[in-house]
Amino acid sequence: MLSVQESNVFVEQYRVDDTYNRTPTAADPRPQVITGVLLKDGPKWTERATYTGTFDFRATPNLSFSLNTLFARYHAQFYNRQVTMQAATNNTNANTGRQFVVGDGILTYANGRRHGGNELDRLRRRQRRQSSPTPPDPHPQL
Repeated sequence: MLSVQESNVFVEQYRVDDTYNRTPTAADPRPQVITGVLLKDGPKWTERATYTGTFDFRATPNLSFSLNTLFARYHAQFYNRQVTMQAATNNTNANTGRQFVVGDGILTYANGRRHGGNELDRLRRRQRRQSSPTPPDPHPQL
């Protein structure tokens, strides 16, 4: 008697880890600021197989010979990849801390230190302008 069993499985392993800073300061009173996003992608192929064989031979009515064999194999391939996007260090350091994450700190994810550190100031000015009504431009550019 011969027997073959085989299993091939593909598993998509995908995970996102967010890093938050929950220490408000006087300069940055937001209660929670996202400082980093880690994307982990690790698809995995798993192959398993088992082969068995049983052979019986009866030489005489009182004598029989049996041979049982088993072969099993397992093979897995992991393709783990990681991408880290860091907007700021997870602290309140004056040069690299949470105050350099622009936006609301949760849904908006960017680093305000681009172009010599002026991007954060530009974003804050733009948010202030958007929150206050402005008159329409009398000379719109076409």
